[in-house]
Amino acid sequence: IITAIFMVPTVLAVILFAPAILLGVAAAALTIGTLSEYFDLAEKANLAPLRRPAYLMAGLLVMLPAFGRHVSLESLFVVAAMTLLILAGRDLVTTAAASASTVFGVLYIGLPFAMLVELRQRPRGHLLALYVLVMIWIGDTAAYYGGRLLGRGGIHKLAPRISPGKTWEGTITSLVVVMAAGYFYMKYAFPEMSVVASLLLAATVNVAGQFGDLAESALKRGVGVKDSGTLLPGHGGLLDRVDALLFAIPALWYDMKVIAFFHW
Repeated sequence: IITAIFMVPTVLAVILFAPAILLGVAAAALTIGTLSEYFDLAEKANLAPLRRPAYLMAGLLVMLPAFGRHVSLESLFVVAAMTLLILAGRDLVTTAAASASTVFGVLYIGLPFAMLVELRQRPRGHLLALYVLVMIWIGDTAAYYGGRLLGRGGIHKLAPRISPGKTWEGTITSLVVVMAAGYFYMKYAFPEMSVVASLLLAATVNVAGQFGDLAESALKRGVGVKDSGTLLPGHGGLLDRVDALLFAIPALWYDMKVIAFFHW
C-alpha cells in the first residue's frame, strides 16, 4: 500500500500532465528497467540476450511517438535487422537463442509502451492512456476479491500449472466489473462511442490484460522465480507490475482503430 501511495500519483501525473517528450523519456526509462528484468529471466534460461543494443533499440522505439512518428512495421523490421547485424560478429552457436530472446524482449516490452506514448498524442489521448491503466487496476482488484469471495476452496482453478492462485471466479468477476466500469468511463470521456463499442473495448482490454498476467507468470515459473525483481517493495519487480499492460495496451491500440473504422 505504501509503495502504491507513492507510485500511483506519479504515474497519473505523467500520463495526464507531462509534455510528450517527458512522457517519452519516462516511458523509455520504464521500458529499459522492465526489459532488464526480462533479460534476467532470459539469462536464467541460458538464452544470452544482447542487453545494451536492446536497451538502445527499445528506448528509441518508445521515444519515436513522442516526436510524432507512428509505430509501424518498418520500425519493427529495423529492430530485427539491427539485432541480426550485431549478432553477425558473435559466436554463431548462440545466435539463434540470443537473437530470439533479444528481439522478443524489445517487442514484448518496448512495443506496448511505444503504443501508449502514441495513444497519448491523439485527441483526448490522455483519457485513453488513463483508461487502460484504470481498467487494469480495477480488473486486478475485482479478480482478487472475486476470487476470495466466490472461489473459496480453489475449486475452479484458471491455470493451476502457471498461476495456482487464479480462479475462474476471479477472472469472470474481473471481466464483468471492468465492462461496467469501462462503459461508464467511456460514457463521459468519449460520449460519441456506442454502448456496444465501449463494452467490447472494456472486454478485450480486460481479457488481454489477464492473458498478459498469465504470460509473465509462465515466464517466471519456467525459470523457477516468484518475482521478476525486487525494485517495488510488496509488488515485486517492474515486470510484475506492468505484465497485464503489455497485452492490454496493444488491445486498446488496435480496438480504437477498429472502432474508428466502423464509426462505432
